[in-house]
Amino acid sequence: MRFITKRKDNFALKVDQDKSLALDDLKHAKKGIRKMVQKFGSFMAGMIMPTVSLLIAWGLMAAMFLTNVQGESIGWFNVPALGRFVGPTMKYLIPSLIGFMAGKMIYDVRGGMLGAFVTFAAIIGNDWVYDQFGATILLINGKTINASNSPNQIIGAMILAPLTVYGFKKIEKLYINRVKVGFEMLVKNFSLALIAIIYAIMIFYAWGWIMFGISWVMISIINLFTKTPWVFPFMAILTEPLRAMFLNNALNHGVMVPLGTEDVVRQLDNGVINPASWFFMVGGNPGPGFGLLLAYVVWRKQQRAAALGSSPIQLLGGIHEVHYVYIVAEPIMILATISGAFVSLGVVAIFSGGTRAVISPGSLISVIAMSPTAIKIAINIIAVLAGALTAFGVASFIMIFKRHHKTDQLIVNVTDEGIAFQDPVVSLSQDRKKTPNFNWAKAKLLMVACDAGMGSSAMAAAILRKWCEKNNIDIIVKNCAVKDLTPDVDICVTMKTFADIAHEKIPNAYIYPVSQFLGKNIFDNLHAELITHKQKRKQQKEE
Repeated sequence: MRFITKRKDNFALKVDQDKSLALDDLKHAKKGIRKMVQKFGSFMAGMIMPTVSLLIAWGLMAAMFLTNVQGESIGWFNVPALGRFVGPTMKYLIPSLIGFMAGKMIYDVRGGMLGAFVTFAAIIGNDWVYDQFGATILLINGKTINASNSPNQIIGAMILAPLTVYGFKKIEKLYINRVKVGFEMLVKNFSLALIAIIYAIMIFYAWGWIMFGISWVMISIINLFTKTPWVFPFMAILTEPLRAMFLNNALNHGVMVPLGTEDVVRQLDNGVINPASWFFMVGGNPGPGFGLLLAYVVWRKQQRAAALGSSPIQLLGGIHEVHYVYIVAEPIMILATISGAFVSLGVVAIFSGGTRAVISPGSLISVIAMSPTAIKIAINIIAVLAGALTAFGVASFIMIFKRHHKTDQLIVNVTDEGIAFQDPVVSLSQDRKKTPNFNWAKAKLLMVACDAGMGSSAMAAAILRKWCEKNNIDIIVKNCAVKDLTPDVDICVTMKTFADIAHEKIPNAYIYPVSQFLGKNIFDNLHAELITHKQKRKQQKEE
């Protein structure tokens, strides 16, 4: 009997161990998938983000100097000569720059050159295929589009440049280390030239046909949402959770910008004088996040100061990351932003709002600047405010409900592990070190890294730089995208969600993960270490 009992105990122990191992494997798998999604999102954003300023410039130039097919000015100013700038910029320059950035991220400058070259081949070849073989493309709504109006090749640059450069990189690695000394430059130049020619010929003849299918899908999506306005708001159910995972730049610049740009270009081809796309309002709308922050200001005493400081940054600065931390802390709050975005997009769709170019940063000021007419300005402002009020109402209801049922016990604290959920009465551990042997005295470069290297990280870097100057800290402070981190970085401040990626890029650096870049007491422990570092250096110099 004792033997049987012992076997049962051993069996139960083995089952518990197997369950524990299975749970560990599941956690590692989820972590791996999350890292892959984050890397893909950063890459998508990295292709588009550097060209955002030029996309804004193109939108403003189109508003000021656009001409019709007869060459007559239909923009704000009657300067037809400058109107010639609008078409070629969007057709040739912007896609080629995106192709260059995509290639450069994969294989440095040589990859960038190849990426731009194959993108240009896609533009020219696509025009040729459309002119030669396609009289019309039948759309799902029964209308047709003239084949001479071949689609913009931003999507072509985003697909072809990374694939071709990655292929070239793999091919070149097969033989480049076998080249005799003195012939490296010759082989590199001619191998790139030959590969570029092969790629260009293949893309010239093939890509146009692929674009038929891609164009049909993209224009079908545009038609679906523009012809059935009641469907458009439902995008919020998909987009808001992705944005809360800090994939806002990837979503906005990797998906919505190509769709919105294609929509605007199609409207221009159809003779619309003041084109505007709803898609730009999906990622550039600051209303829902602003409403959520206001709810924290009103109902949450512990987070009131931080939320109050973050609110104008969200609404006027366009840095949406400041409200994501609250959703991460309380995932149920995603219902508030989904509801707010749903109402905002509903207003835009029903009353035909939208902007003529990407809204970057996603602030109310940018929304107004990118709206083509006074009527659309009014519609877009109403959409932003309606989204803010809705998000505030839903978040308030959730907070009151949780308070009434005494479930509101957790608050957000920033620790070395990023976000910590604790009871308000429990004090936080001040031990934030992840690298005990890190030599602070030798640190020369502090990098603030986010997914795209713009916006929130730039503001955080400016704050840290100002603090270092004020306290005479001898260190350089910069900002970049996580994917662009280099081995010379000594200290990296990044979001908790990107800490693992940063550690892979710079394993010898001190990683300081935070839940948000802007807020009270976020950098206190970093400040303390830097002050100590400064005092040590002074003592060493005096000795």
